[in-house]
Amino acid sequence: QSNERKDIAGLILAGAWIEGLHFATSIAENSSSQEIINRIGDQKGALDNIILILNPYYSRADAPEFSDFVDELVQLQENFKEVHIKYTFEKTTCDETNKKCTINSKNEVVISKLALKAIVKSVKKIRTQIIS
Repeated sequence: QSNERKDIAGLILAGAWIEGLHFATSIAENSSSQEIINRIGDQKGALDNIILILNPYYSRADAPEFSDFVDELVQLQENFKEVHIKYTFEKTTCDETNKKCTINSKNEVVISKLALKAIVKSVKKIRTQIIS
């Protein structure tokens, strides 16, 4: 980023994020861990932000792969539209003696099996395109 290569910085960020999501979706595919599924659902906002970061480079004539990559991320974003997140506020508690605060609010993530399957498939496709 300091070398004025913000496009490459965005790609590195997106690639690392896809790799992490690939690990999570691989685990979710082979188990029914609600905690992993919740973490996948929590990535809905991160995906929106990654697309915003990469959008300025979408139509670069010298790098048409940007457009293809962003198109795949937008398709993944469509799959994430089936993810519903319910936020429940709970007051934060602080233990001043130990200088420790605990956030008690909760996110409840709801993903149907069909939506999860579509997300897993999209992530695999994007990752395969990156590493090929």
